[in-house]
This record gives sequence, structure tokens and C-alpha cells, in this order.
Amino acid sequence: MALLFCDGFDSGGVEGDLLVASGVTGWKTIDDIAVFSGSVRAGGSGTSIGLISSSDNLVCDVVETPQTIIVGVAFIFTGLSATNNTPFVLIGESGSSHLYVAVNPDGGLDVFVNGVNNDADCAFVSLNVWYYLEIELYVHQTLGTYEVQLNGTIISEEITGMDTQRGSNAWSDFVKINGPVGGSAYFDDFYVLDNSTSYNNSILGAPFVQHLPVNADGATTDFTSGGGANYTNVDETDPDEATTENSGSTITDKDLYGHAALTGTVNTVYAVMQVAMVMKSDAAARTIQFRMDDSVNAEAGDAGGHALPTVYALMTSVWDRNTDGTTAWTETTVNAIEAGIEIDG
Repeated sequence: MALLFCDGFDSGGVEGDLLVASGVTGWKTIDDIAVFSGSVRAGGSGTSIGLISSSDNLVCDVVETPQTIIVGVAFIFTGLSATNNTPFVLIGESGSSHLYVAVNPDGGLDVFVNGVNNDADCAFVSLNVWYYLEIELYVHQTLGTYEVQLNGTIISEEITGMDTQRGSNAWSDFVKINGPVGGSAYFDDFYVLDNSTSYNNSILGAPFVQHLPVNADGATTDFTSGGGANYTNVDETDPDEATTENSGSTITDKDLYGHAALTGTVNTVYAVMQVAMVMKSDAAARTIQFRMDDSVNAEAGDAGGHALPTVYALMTSVWDRNTDGTTAWTETTVNAIEAGIEIDG
């Protein structure tokens, strides 16, 4: 694993459509957000997500609990708090923040490490301008390090070693995005990485996250359609759960779907993340595996064994490399993807 989770906030329409199933890295807590509203980051697509008060937040649970975590997110402030040191991106463990970036009424950014303001006014931001914040954090009581970049420029870092561990354990299990007290903000193009592989293991450099919606049936459609072509039941931007769906009950049944193409100028494709809204409808435990075919390499499945939830929720599978397991994605192979799920237990 390298990419753990990403979100361009371009799919879904209500808060519940963002929540992931138990045991999956992704949004687990959402409080009073303005879903899919506000301006769009220049060069991006779709929408952003609005947080218009300090009670508005999203919490991404990171079930892999990495000791080194890399986080990136685009943000724009349309109003700032009258209070100093308002946290808006936080990384930590068991509710305690190892590191967070805060904003002041004058737009100054502060970096707090282990509860202490380690770098006050290390950069300044203006209202109504998009910025991209990236953080790489190694959690340790004496050898901890961190780097914070804004629009690709280092604004704060510690490379010689310090105490970056606020919680009981030397890992991170959540990333939290907060709305500013008395202000308003929008966020876009969020990602979380660890450093467990030789690729996608450090700050990416202000990437975009594109949503490629289903637009055609693939080579295999074993599932029973709720009406019409299978893909038409799963192609909505706002998942409608049981209103339109495909279903199956036989092990090895699978559905594959074609997807929209990438847009704009694509220099690098770091990874592909599959997302499915799923649930089981019988009493027995059921599991799935995600399937991927890029038309160049052989169709492949991930490790499988993903236990279906009893209520509709999102499940994800990350492909840092294409289906041969070693080759980086290209625009051509991404655009040729047929992807879906298979019942494997």
C-alpha cells in the first residue's frame, strides 16, 4: 500500500454518501458540512466541499496506522476567524493531534507539533485564493520529523529529530479537516499516503483527484440488473442506494464497467482508486474482491475478502500500479479501464 485514500469530492450528494464501511480507510465522521458546494480549484473538475463554521468537519480514519503519513489537500478561505491559531488540518492518533496547521485572522499559518506552536506565521494566505497544503510526518518521541509544503514550497520542517508523538502510539490513525471559527473554507483534492512502497511514498506535489464515473457495461455483466443496462444502475453521481442497483448471490459472479476518460493535461497518474457503494441483503457473511482490466495487461483482482456491510456504505481498493503489479499507470491505460467487483465468498 502507498496511496491509502483520496477524494476529489466530485461524487455523492448527501453526507451519508461519503462514509466508508467499517475497517476501510476514509471518511468515518462528518459533521454539518455543505456537501459539494463552493468554487472549484483552478484546473480541477467537479466540485469542492464546504466547511462554514468550526463545528463543520470531516474525519478520515486511517486503519493502516502508518508511522510515516503523507497528507495533501487543497483549500480556500472565504472568511477567517477573529481567533488566533484556528486548526484546519490535523493529523493524530486516538483523538490527540501529533501535528496540525492553524490559521490566524491575518492569514498567517502556524504549525503545531505535539501541542506546541513550532513555527508561527511560517506562511501567509489570502482570502478567495486556492492553495495546496502537503504534510509529511514521521511519528516518534525523539526522532520524529515533519515537512509542510504550501504550493510546492517548504514552509516549515524539522529534519534533525524531535518529539512528534502526542498520543500513546507512534502512528497516525486519523486526519481531520476543520472549518475555521467564525469563517468559511472549501477543500478539494484530498489524499493520504504511507511510505510502505518504493513509489507514492512522499509528498506528491499538489495533485488533482479526478472522478471517472461509470458510462458503459464492460465485458462481463453477471449481476442481475435492477432495470436496463447494468451500468445505468450504478452511474449516478449521487448514489441512490437501493433505488437503482445490481445484485448477485453466486460466488465468482462479477460485473465490469467502462468509465469516463481523464480530462485536461495529464502528466502523471499516481494511482487509481476503485469505489463501490455496497451492502449485503442476506443473513450470511458475504465478501467481494475488486476487479480491474486495463486492456493492456491481464485482468486482475485485489486481495479480496472484503466483508460487505449490512447497510449501504462505500468500499475502496487502491491500485498504485496497473494490473501487472509493476508498471505505472498512463493516461492510455486509465482511459481503457474496465473495473468492477466479484463475489468471492
